[in-house]
Amino acid sequence: MGFTDITTVDGFNDAIKNSKMAVIHFCSPTHSTCEKVDPELDELSTNQKVMDAGIVFFQVDLPLASDVVTTSQVQNPPAVQVYQDGKKVDEAQGGNLAPVKKWVEALAGLF
Repeated sequence: MGFTDITTVDGFNDAIKNSKMAVIHFCSPTHSTCEKVDPELDELSTNQKVMDAGIVFFQVDLPLASDVVTTSQVQNPPAVQVYQDGKKVDEAQGGNLAPVKKWVEALAGLF
């Protein structure tokens, strides 16, 4: 399945509201740390158990959607925020995916 792009604040709000579980990746294609975490997140987003669990992945391109970054209160990109039933339940900033990865894997029954 991969990622769905979010380019507006309305798109961000809809993603949170309309997804039972949403993982939102805030990154810039030219940021070196983003290049390192992208493959890990992509692998997670296309895992069949993750998709079966209803976990949906979104991506925000920092330079193209600065208003979304402000709304989401991202402080240290790259960042990944996790929302469940419209509420933020987890966040990882600065390229440390471990907490988010554990959360997603637990929900999907991967370990």
